[in-house]
Amino acid sequence: MFVLFFAVWLLLSGQFTAESVLFGLIASALMTVFSRRVMGSTVRHDLPLLHKTGPAIRYFGFLLWEMLKSCLSVMKLIYTHPREIHPKLIQFHTDLKTDGGRVLLANSITLTPGTITVYANGAHFCVHAMDDAYGDGIENCPFSQKIKGLEE
Repeated sequence: MFVLFFAVWLLLSGQFTAESVLFGLIASALMTVFSRRVMGSTVRHDLPLLHKTGPAIRYFGFLLWEMLKSCLSVMKLIYTHPREIHPKLIQFHTDLKTDGGRVLLANSITLTPGTITVYANGAHFCVHAMDDAYGDGIENCPFSQKIKGLEE
């Protein structure tokens, strides 16, 4: 947990000076003590999470790439010759097992321009797509496949 707090500190501080690193070490240590006392976090609990760090970083890189592609696609749809846009609601069930995985899927869909998660209850999702093309194959989207890897 300490390493994660310190890495986030270095990433968000934007500078790599002796004072910043020292303050980050102190703040990370305090946050680690706080999380262990208040949230019951232990080293034994933290070790399995280290194995998911790499796949989680790859997932968020993939999410950023999909957001960029989708943003360009929506811009093209809006700024090209006028065309009828056919919005639609898509309802589907996901086979993700954990609530965290389902929340991550709902947020990933919403963060991708052109789609919004309207309703998520258990495994049932309702997604609004700006156009037919954005809703095609959303039931088996790459987000679901990558999140399944994070759930294991």
